[in-house]
Amino acid sequence: MLVDKTMQIHSLTSLISSKARLYIAARQCGLRRGRAGVDGVDWKSYRRQLNANLSRLSRTLASGDWRPSGYSTIEVSSFTGKTFVAHCPTFEDRIVHRVIKSVLQPIADRYLFKDFASGWRASRNRLTALRRASEYLADYGTVVSFDIPCGTIGFSRLAAFETLKRIVKDRTLLGYIEAIFEPLPSIVSAGTGLSPFMTNVCLTEIDELLEALPVVRFGDDYVIFCHGEEEGKATISNVVRSMSERSLKLAQDRFSLINKPNLEDLFLL
Repeated sequence: MLVDKTMQIHSLTSLISSKARLYIAARQCGLRRGRAGVDGVDWKSYRRQLNANLSRLSRTLASGDWRPSGYSTIEVSSFTGKTFVAHCPTFEDRIVHRVIKSVLQPIADRYLFKDFASGWRASRNRLTALRRASEYLADYGTVVSFDIPCGTIGFSRLAAFETLKRIVKDRTLLGYIEAIFEPLPSIVSAGTGLSPFMTNVCLTEIDELLEALPVVRFGDDYVIFCHGEEEGKATISNVVRSMSERSLKLAQDRFSLINKPNLEDLFLL
């Protein structure tokens, strides 16, 4: 979706309630073959009355009356061996999450997210982060690398929504997003179709804190480029202090100071 720079982004409910958009989102959700939610409905059963279901959902979203149906929880193991709890929405709620993201993502990409930030964005992946990093490595010989523990660092729901409100003025849509995350333990809890998007919204606070520096982000991994070890140590101290002033807790042991780094070693999960 192209957004004109003069556009006032306050009337988005008509987009998320569009039956055509909902149909696309439903088909995309169906391709993922996820498990049924708390209502026991999966793609196979939902699509039997797809037209009627989407017509009803469209009317509910347009009226402002939509509410999420709740979550089931499962324990998931990542490919790195880490175990975490994922909160699984119902199939119909997944459709809503996906259509909201499809509307908000291009707006945020243009008006909110920083150019140096890649990950969980279309056409911005590890390769785009490495390309930008390679430009900095031509002039800097030392890097400070650190990752953000999104689940424990202390991201505020209020701060996240205040950031989102910079680009979204539609109260109905904002209310839907608040309702989606209200039952969850964190604004970045895993499982919802909006979790990666909202993680980027939360990380915008840190992006803006660091944007004056030569920095690249991929996902929740940051690399700051420095002239030498002493500047790197000072950078670590400054970042920890600045984040602490914003009630964001990041321990010094999460930082790595690397001289003459190999480009391919950056942004490894």
